[in-house]
Amino acid sequence: MNTKYDFIVWIGSCLAAILGFVKAAQSEAPLFWLAVWPMPVTFASLIFVFFRQGFHLEDGVLVLGRRHTVIR
Repeated sequence: MNTKYDFIVWIGSCLAAILGFVKAAQSEAPLFWLAVWPMPVTFASLIFVFFRQGFHLEDGVLVLGRRHTVIR
């Protein structure tokens, strides 16, 4: 994957989240639309980035990025 694909995913998810907030603001059930639209898109984008970039625990903290191995 390249950065162009990442950029397209982020722009698409941001636009979907903004549309969800607009729909929630104009509806009679805003909590329903917040639960259905922007929150799942935001979590899906977060999960996509964590699995794409890799993650690991370092001193009990979740760190974004692959673990660097030291060759001795």
